[in-house]
Amino acid sequence: MKTRTTVLILLHLLVFNGLFVFRFPTMQEAVEQRTAWERGEFRGSAMDHVRLHFTTIVERNYYEWTTAVLGGQLEDDYPLFDRNRAEIEALVSETPRFRLPYREVFFEYPPVLMAPILAARAPTTTFWGFTRALAFVLSLAYVACLWVAYRIWQHLPERRRVSWHMVLAGSLTGVLCLGQIYVTRLDVIPSLVVLLAVWAFLTGRWYASAAWLAVGVLTKGYAIVLAPIFGLVLLRQGKYRALVVSAAIAVAILTVVNVGLGWVSQGEYWTSFRFHAERGIQIESLYALVPYLAHLLLGAAITVYDAHNSMNIDMAHIGLLLKASTVMPVVTMIALYVMFWRVLKSRSAEEIEPGQVVGMVLLLVFTFMLTFKVLSPQFLVWLTPLIYLSAPSRRSTLFFGCFLAIMLVTQLIWPGFYYLLEEAHPVGVALLVIRNVGLLALFVWLLRDWWRTYQPSVAS
Repeated sequence: MKTRTTVLILLHLLVFNGLFVFRFPTMQEAVEQRTAWERGEFRGSAMDHVRLHFTTIVERNYYEWTTAVLGGQLEDDYPLFDRNRAEIEALVSETPRFRLPYREVFFEYPPVLMAPILAARAPTTTFWGFTRALAFVLSLAYVACLWVAYRIWQHLPERRRVSWHMVLAGSLTGVLCLGQIYVTRLDVIPSLVVLLAVWAFLTGRWYASAAWLAVGVLTKGYAIVLAPIFGLVLLRQGKYRALVVSAAIAVAILTVVNVGLGWVSQGEYWTSFRFHAERGIQIESLYALVPYLAHLLLGAAITVYDAHNSMNIDMAHIGLLLKASTVMPVVTMIALYVMFWRVLKSRSAEEIEPGQVVGMVLLLVFTFMLTFKVLSPQFLVWLTPLIYLSAPSRRSTLFFGCFLAIMLVTQLIWPGFYYLLEEAHPVGVALLVIRNVGLLALFVWLLRDWWRTYQPSVAS
């Protein structure tokens, strides 16, 4: 078992760091191809389209990260696509002084996500080296995810867990299906922190779990949805002191960091919160299906526009969808908390199973992802490798196959044919419908299986 596990782990490292091996266009080539595509003169293959969009989008993101944390501010109209790779490397390597993120330069992410950027930037002075270093840092973070996932897997009852090798094989296949998004975004990091919080909770280290959960919120805000689950378990077990102290630890960490950054940045830190609050309906979200289908089936007028570092969609009465995107997360999560509490109340405190907690954690993360007004492809990374630990009791192989297929479709949408979605082309919209409806179906599948397994009537 150890040999096969080692081989699969090494394959994860190889695949992660090999995602950049394929030859993509240089920036100069990408500019020329992009110009030709905008004029309707680009006649490349589907793979040429993939390489073109991957290069123009990813290179810009990497440049923004390095300049935001270590260099000067990147203006909205910065002519990045007019520069070749050598010029970009020269610009990135020129860091005359450290500029404070949030205060002197805009940084849209929570503070913990500076860590992988700084770690990748430290050993290199070139843009090319930074991209490779970041891929390596994220590959190590994902291997750490697998190690923590293994520790969680050991606490699951045998009747509710798949073989560890299937978990690793599914994870490896998932990385291949979702592709470069694993190393072009930072969402492996919040996945790792959430797993650490869950592992600490399952092993009775309540205070460590609370600290990890606070760090998770400072990494990606979605981690906050797990707090009520941990609190309800402690409440049911009568561990009132642990509940109060854990809450105090989490609140203290969040208060010190947020207030401290707000003070150091002279209030500019809160701009990142407003930045996300003001976002519109992103074109990949579940809500975006409404204007897209209204446009294709009813001829409704829509507008796709670039704002807040994402492509958003607008139409008449879009405000109703924005209100729904605020209400739906709250309503669905409260419903899940109520279901979880009913299950806890139906059995003694000693009968609470780790599988209950792990399954509900996955459902809550899934819910946040589906009901948020942004559903970027990297959000699927939040589900991994946790989803491989929570196989439905029936037809688990089919479930994993469907999930991997959805990840593959996601890679087809971004970066493959994202321009079709921007233009509301029927093919692009069809891919989005398949992906989003598929995700919704998998969520319902997991929810139904969790309820059938732990519902009060069965427990009693």
